Amino acid sequence: MYFLFLPFEGLPLIFLILAFIIWIIGLVAVANGQFNDNTTKLCWFFIILFLNIIGILLFVFWGRKEVFRSEKN
Repeated sequence: MYFLFLPFEGLPLIFLILAFIIWIIGLVAVANGQFNDNTTKLCWFFIILFLNIIGILLFVFWGRKEVFRSEKN
């Protein structure tokens, strides 16, 4: 079976799709996050965009501290 004209099947195809979904979730999390300034948000967006899984790991372990959490009453 070919996926996007690439010979992926079975477990590698599942890992490829899972990595893509996690990458999209990371980009959406950065886009929806509230940072100190837009420069920080833009930097994290491009880090995740170009470094893929490594960028997401950097954001989860280092960048989530920079995102403001809204206080619910």
